[in-house]
Amino acid sequence: RVVAFQHFNKGLALERRGRADDAISQLAQAARMQPDNAAFQFHLGRALAARASDDAFAADRAVQALEASNRAFPYYYYTHRLLGGLHRNAGRVEQALRAMELEEKYTFGDPAAPRARRIEYLMQLGRAKQAVALQKELAAARPRDPQALIALARLHARAGDFDAALKAAEQSRPLFEKGSAEPDFEAADIFMAQGEYFDAIRRLEPIIGAAEKELAPFVEQNTGRLAFDGMPAPRARKLEDTAARLARALFVTGRCYMQIQDPETALPYFHSAHRLVPSNPDFVYWGGFACEQLGNSACAASAYNAILQRFPDHAAARQALQRLR
Repeated sequence: RVVAFQHFNKGLALERRGRADDAISQLAQAARMQPDNAAFQFHLGRALAARASDDAFAADRAVQALEASNRAFPYYYYTHRLLGGLHRNAGRVEQALRAMELEEKYTFGDPAAPRARRIEYLMQLGRAKQAVALQKELAAARPRDPQALIALARLHARAGDFDAALKAAEQSRPLFEKGSAEPDFEAADIFMAQGEYFDAIRRLEPIIGAAEKELAPFVEQNTGRLAFDGMPAPRARKLEDTAARLARALFVTGRCYMQIQDPETALPYFHSAHRLVPSNPDFVYWGGFACEQLGNSACAASAYNAILQRFPDHAAARQALQRLR
């Protein structure tokens, strides 16, 4: 027993030093000497799982070790998470789903994250009904959580049930703070997913109108930008939130006009969103793309270059510049 622990501790030390092969060898010796030790088997399985994507033999050994760990101690959520990933990568669907279910069962605290992973996997498998049923269970268990209903709305939309999606989005409204626009943004996304772009635009118009009215006294006449100088911090933060909400609504409206092949109408929406939130490169990118669609290559190139000056790794802007050359 002492020797087994020596191998185990040596394996962990070697792993910390980056000597993965030697670490696995030591951990395997410990696991062979005490096959019923859950910790030994778990750490061996974990180490093997780290190389499973490139080594099918390591993947099989990892599954064996983790299953041995489970037999000795079936209550550790992370063992089930690793097994779920290994089974999923190997195409063992039912085993993966069972492991994900057990991960959720034994997760200490909020099980929303493992539930979300299981739901996403079901959607990838084309099992939308099962995914929706699981999300409904979660929403029922969290009756004060609006995001649970928003997630349900998105699942319905992905499954093509747009009426149910709109209903779930609207049901979330009382759970948000009074005046929140989140249900309306969600509804706009659902309309866009259906190709109902004018319905999306109409849903966003009241948000734009109310926000513009609230912000109008703080717009600089010469630049069109907002100025909150000397204002108490809580009031300034509230107005900044309003500006972000307005920018988002303007941006989505612009995207809708782009979808109906009207870049001329879309462009001012992107420019207005950028003036409100200059730090968001997406607003600049789509403004550049609208210019490109209008045949104004100079305007488009200027927008893409402006993005790359601040965000050198912005792949879409870089590709767009290459497209213009």
